[in-house]
Amino acid sequence: MDGFCFYTPQQCEFISFKNFPTDTQGFLEQTFKKYFGDQPPSIIHFEHPALFVPQALFENSKKEDYYTHYNTLAEAFELNVLDTEDKTLKVVAPIASKWKSFFKKMHANIDIINYQNLLYNLVQSHSKTQTSKQLFVHLQKGAFDLFLFDGAKLLFNNRFAQNNVDTFLYFLFYVVETLKLDQDAFDLYFLGKYDSYNAYYDGVSNFHNNLQYLFVEEQKNTTPAPAPFFCSH
Repeated sequence: MDGFCFYTPQQCEFISFKNFPTDTQGFLEQTFKKYFGDQPPSIIHFEHPALFVPQALFENSKKEDYYTHYNTLAEAFELNVLDTEDKTLKVVAPIASKWKSFFKKMHANIDIINYQNLLYNLVQSHSKTQTSKQLFVHLQKGAFDLFLFDGAKLLFNNRFAQNNVDTFLYFLFYVVETLKLDQDAFDLYFLGKYDSYNAYYDGVSNFHNNLQYLFVEEQKNTTPAPAPFFCSH
């Protein structure tokens, strides 16, 4: 986790941990007050990817077993469990216990949600109206997320590490090949469109004919954000 991004309809500001003063808690309380007043904001966390489990198969007592078969559960993290908006999946996601406790002390009713849950809700609402398969790409600093849908049904999702275009293209087309996706049988969507990722878009356009952009809005963040889509949508 690099820091905090404070987003309102009027502005977006990313503040890196390296720019935090010694009194981290006091600084955050003041900054929350500045941006949100007395209204509890939604906390969107990115530290670790979420696991999507079919609702019909989910047992809360087994959530740690589910997650540790997917990814390592880091020390001092606990698992949050939420529903997707369509109520078909449970979203199991780690959050640092110290941050969850801090946020709950600030606002008892604050919403804490993993970013992949929000991504799922957004892209599923679009894909359910389509007849072809849809592959959605969300780019962020050091990683990217993939969601493959057939109509309203999630077929595949994962997060991959990346720090350059070549690594991104390798993993993207490895997934396309592994899942045996015919180039003409699926649409590929990037979430948002940002100047900092133009080389990524150009790289994909050399290999895929039906490249599109979803939820494209004005780039209004004034400081570079690790996940710009969440500062523009």
